[in-house]
Amino acid sequence: MADLFRLSFMGMSCLHEETMRRGIKRGLSFIALLSLAVMAGCAGPVGPVGPAGPPGAPGKISGYQIVMQRDVLAAGATVQVVVQCPTGKKVTGGGFSIETPVDVQLFASGPTDGHGNVSDHAWEVMARNGGSASRQVTSLAICISAE
Repeated sequence: MADLFRLSFMGMSCLHEETMRRGIKRGLSFIALLSLAVMAGCAGPVGPVGPAGPPGAPGKISGYQIVMQRDVLAAGATVQVVVQCPTGKKVTGGGFSIETPVDVQLFASGPTDGHGNVSDHAWEVMARNGGSASRQVTSLAICISAE
């Protein structure tokens, strides 16, 4: 029976062997166990590797540039610092730098235009100065020319 059991369930290794034994003892049919295997997400055997595809077209990314905008944030104030990529360039990432992180809280850093709209050419940083002295907040954008 154990050999028949192993042969019957070859390829359903995602079901634990003990789970299959309990199912058989409880009178579950082969079809019921097969259904259980399908619901458990059992995959079939791996097929042969296909031929390699043709090489892709060369990328057209150039003009890598980091741009930044620095603002002075007065004590108790909140500011949005938006930096724009030069005309024709797209933002691919960005970040920020804050002076005295104990005093300055960051609320947002992302590819938006300062009005809540997602942007492909700008990076916004929103921060609040909870300290008693003015602090600097810098928004950085990583820009590229892409076709």
